[in-house]
Amino acid sequence: MALNVLYLHASADLYGSDLLLYEIVSNLDSTKYSPRVILPDEGPLVALLSKNNIPVEIKKLPVLRRKYFTLAGVSKFNMTFLCSTITLISTIKKCNIHLIHTNTSAVWGGGIAARLCRIPHVSSVMELVEEPLFVAKTMSLMATLFSDKVVAVSEAVKNHFIKLVGFGEHKYEVIPTPVNEKKYRFSESGRKSVRLELGIDDKVVVVGMAARLNRWKGQDVFVQACANVINEIGQKKRVHFIIMGEPLPGQEYFKEEMLKAIENLGLSSCTTVPGYKTNFVDWLSAMDVYVLPSKWPEPNSSGVIAAMAVGLPVIGTNIGGTPEVVIHEQTGLLVPPDDPEAMAKAMLRLIENHDERKRMGNEAKKRAMKLYSLTSYPESVIITFVVYPF
Repeated sequence: MALNVLYLHASADLYGSDLLLYEIVSNLDSTKYSPRVILPDEGPLVALLSKNNIPVEIKKLPVLRRKYFTLAGVSKFNMTFLCSTITLISTIKKCNIHLIHTNTSAVWGGGIAARLCRIPHVSSVMELVEEPLFVAKTMSLMATLFSDKVVAVSEAVKNHFIKLVGFGEHKYEVIPTPVNEKKYRFSESGRKSVRLELGIDDKVVVVGMAARLNRWKGQDVFVQACANVINEIGQKKRVHFIIMGEPLPGQEYFKEEMLKAIENLGLSSCTTVPGYKTNFVDWLSAMDVYVLPSKWPEPNSSGVIAAMAVGLPVIGTNIGGTPEVVIHEQTGLLVPPDDPEAMAKAMLRLIENHDERKRMGNEAKKRAMKLYSLTSYPESVIITFVVYPF
């Protein structure tokens, strides 16, 4: 009999954690596992799952967002939490669910519903929330108290949750974010087509980043670093910058601020902001250096691992889980957070040194293939953590 697994997730977009969920459920052995997904709203992930015959439902889930950090917001969140838990209990019984896997600590209710129905609950934690402290501690408490096992995407995330909650270390296991090695590989045709679209030739050094447009990811730091690079090298070496991604609904102002900064710093002619692109591999292939300028701790960026798989050296900030992935001076360079001068210096180093870019890029690809392969990931999460005898 196949194991009926219910997956809960926080969004229907196609960013890191969303794509991770898709890779998990679409790569399960269908003779052993029967996945079902619940998402809080419509989005491209719904169509992708449906295309692969994965049952998906849209139901109101209590997804922790900053908009709830008010008195009225807390009341609304609690009501959604209660109603969602009742709905999940009904789904468990109706669909004969054997296991719930909550794919983010920002979604609550799955663990409580599982407890009430006496089935195991696995929680994947991929957040490093530090403030407000009450929210961070409550997230850790919910994940630890109401999960049979907890999958952390990095040692940094594991240590963060355990430190906040103070118990349950035996429940935690670190399984890094995987990469689909069949999908994320360098594409010569993709490189040519994207560069043709940008109007640049192969002699131009392209430095890019891809992430949600928000203050955490540090696009403002990257833009300032790009300006510093241009001020330093002038026209003696041609460089182009790419900033991929879109803001969350309601945060469009951040993109407007970023575009204004690009214009004010004189970067418009050498910077492309293409938004979200489904042919992400082609855009990665068009780059020569990948940057993750996060200002606050990064749990474990799937974008970084994808870039490494394509063969790109990575410049990241030396906080959170990034130093576990990017090995300084081997697969890339690490710099302090919120420091555009240090970031510009690292960018200049790789822009000016072709051989060093290739060396680090090759090492990055080897590391991604060795440590972050998708091949065994989906079943390892279930097989390692199912503690209930079926």
